[in-house]
Amino acid sequence: DIFLGARSLVDSGLDIGTLREGDSLTFELSKGPKGYHGSSIRRTPTGRGSGQRTSQVRSGQKATGTLKKIRDGIGFCHVEGVADDVLLGSRSLSSSGIDVATLAVGDTLSFEMAMGPKGYHANNIERAWAPVHEQVSERVVGTLKKKSNDRGFCSVEGIEGDVLLGERSLMESGVNLDTMQIGDTMVFDLATGPKGYHATNIQQDCLVTGTLKKISNGKGFCSVEGIAGDVLLGERCLAESGLDLSTLQLGDTFDFQLATGPKGYHATSIQLAVQAPSSHAPARHSGKPPSSHAPARHSSQQTIGVVKKIG
Repeated sequence: DIFLGARSLVDSGLDIGTLREGDSLTFELSKGPKGYHGSSIRRTPTGRGSGQRTSQVRSGQKATGTLKKIRDGIGFCHVEGVADDVLLGSRSLSSSGIDVATLAVGDTLSFEMAMGPKGYHANNIERAWAPVHEQVSERVVGTLKKKSNDRGFCSVEGIEGDVLLGERSLMESGVNLDTMQIGDTMVFDLATGPKGYHATNIQQDCLVTGTLKKISNGKGFCSVEGIAGDVLLGERCLAESGLDLSTLQLGDTFDFQLATGPKGYHATSIQLAVQAPSSHAPARHSGKPPSSHAPARHSSQQTIGVVKKIG
């Protein structure tokens, strides 16, 4: 065997951690008292003894790679024609707006190649296309539980474990994590990936529109598009918002802040949405049957009304 000493490798700018069995190297052969050893070592342009010539990659050259593994917040990509893995460093990922927690083995990425003392690494990293492993299930409300390293973690009613607010999702949603406090609520699409749940399309302001679905025991229940389950219009919140449930009817729409509690979703800061009059709108329940002699009015017809009572 020809010995490749640690000092000779370092002097040659090679890190033994980047070498693998089968790699081809060129060096000057020397003989010492303990046998042969190599000096002035450099990699040869042949890949792992396969006999196929490896592409010469220039620094700054654009390349496409497939993610092979993730370890300690760092990714390693395979690039066709390059013998060794290409490093996706945590700093390069962060500066490229990519959260390593949203990546999965098999993802395709494009980047600029750069050569350093330990081998190739990537700069200006981009996803080649949206990851196919991500599945969006529903729109939910989450409560900020903790913040760590530019990432947030939310609790969601009915979901076991934390939901990740990744750096990239926050940036794409225009949400600044620094302005948020523990306990803040937000609405987002709940997505699942190889590492669990994470949030996309994050909305920090939980103002939504709901439609009154039913009234029971002095409480109203609204449906909100994209939200599973009913949203409670509690008696106290209605009173604080200046609304009387007895004056409301099924089908009315409201704007409100969506909040979550131990029993599910409820509304705060409720406002009755302004609607244009419609000839198809259901009649208000006044307790009197509608008159057959009442003149029909079109939704575009302007009318004058007289205040009948205040109470």
